[in-house]
Amino acid sequence: MEEEPVYRNVNGSEKKNHKMLRGVRVRVVNTTLIVIGIVTAVIVLLSIRGMDSTYMKMHLTVEAYLECMQAATDLEEASFYLSEQVRSFAATGRVEYTERLFAELEPDGRLDSAVRKVGQHLEHSSDKQYLEAVTGALEERLSADYYALRMAAEAFGYDPSVLPGEIGLTELNAEDEKLSDDQKKDKALQLLFDADYCGYQKTINDSLTEWKQSLRGDLQRERTQNGEQVMKLLALQYFLIGLLVILIIAAVVSTATLVISPLKKSISRIREQEPMQLYGSYELQHLATTYNNMYEENKRNQDRLAYEASHDVLTGVYNRSVFEEFCIKNDRRDIALILADIDDFKKINDTYGHDTGDEVLKRTAAILSESFRSEDFICRVGGDEFAVIMMHANSSMKEPVRDKIRRANGQMQMLAKEGLPECSLSVGVAFGDRSDPEGTIYKDADTALYRSKKQGKNFCTFF
Repeated sequence: MEEEPVYRNVNGSEKKNHKMLRGVRVRVVNTTLIVIGIVTAVIVLLSIRGMDSTYMKMHLTVEAYLECMQAATDLEEASFYLSEQVRSFAATGRVEYTERLFAELEPDGRLDSAVRKVGQHLEHSSDKQYLEAVTGALEERLSADYYALRMAAEAFGYDPSVLPGEIGLTELNAEDEKLSDDQKKDKALQLLFDADYCGYQKTINDSLTEWKQSLRGDLQRERTQNGEQVMKLLALQYFLIGLLVILIIAAVVSTATLVISPLKKSISRIREQEPMQLYGSYELQHLATTYNNMYEENKRNQDRLAYEASHDVLTGVYNRSVFEEFCIKNDRRDIALILADIDDFKKINDTYGHDTGDEVLKRTAAILSESFRSEDFICRVGGDEFAVIMMHANSSMKEPVRDKIRRANGQMQMLAKEGLPECSLSVGVAFGDRSDPEGTIYKDADTALYRSKKQGKNFCTFF
């Protein structure tokens, strides 16, 4: 049975299929665990939010309860305070008691503030009846207060036209107008202590007491409901946290069993700098594919870098480093070294620009490559200096070399047809088997090039 190379199985396709199934199984198990974990975490967050909402609701309920209790207390105390001031004025006739009375009845006074607070809490409540009973009793009692105050004010000799507020506007009936001052005082006090007046205060107190009891009942019911809701949410959170722990353990076991072991084998392959096998879970197989692609890409990049390290970027021929390395390692007698400079290249750059100069360099490299053999090395060793290393060449090949250089110069002078300035090469040549060498083959070729430049443009000198 033929094996699939990426798995390298020794037991045939059965083992290969087993690995593939295990990879699929890992993916399914991990996906299931992730989905369950996410759903569980979302439910936990929702339950926490529910607990927070329940707590805030309970907090607001308690705050509202305390505000209502304080408003009821303020209303009750203000009512007693008003009664005390009215009764004190009726008994003594001292005007400061009326001043305190009307200060308490100001729009921002304690009684008005307490009534408004109670009204805000009971505006949309079923307990609104208590507020109606309290305000009704207050109005009735205040009417009785003003009548008694008017009667007492006249008894103590105050001018009714200068009396404050409702006292001056209140009129006594004909029967009470006929009473003497002492009788008016007695009747004023009698009105402030009779059954009707006390009944008003009792209605106020009873209504506030019943409202407080209703508030306590509402608060207790709310606390009970919120407490039950919190307990349910806590039980749900305990369950979900336990489920999350189980999921974490399952994920660890699954990863250790079905992922880590294949991963170790893959790491071993990486350390050996070999392509990875498509082995283990789907994710690891995808990783292996990616790594193998990177491995091949890296090899291509290394080849590219090696090429760039040995070739001139502009012209594509070998660069100076290759030339120098060759000269160091190959001082042989069966080679010829040709050094060539482009005549007046600086003038070309100055006249036509560096872009044109670059094009001239490219064409020069191409012409030299076409003029010499495929086994010869064409190098760019400087700005406009080129070198040709001819393999298997000796001094007997002067004329063939001269012909090649002549043809190259002929092509250089025809660059005008390509829209480039005409050029020429000054060349120096040294053979490995030259007689009476003065130095290295490079030094002697450079000496020959120097002599060519002294002769003028388009000249070739052999050392």
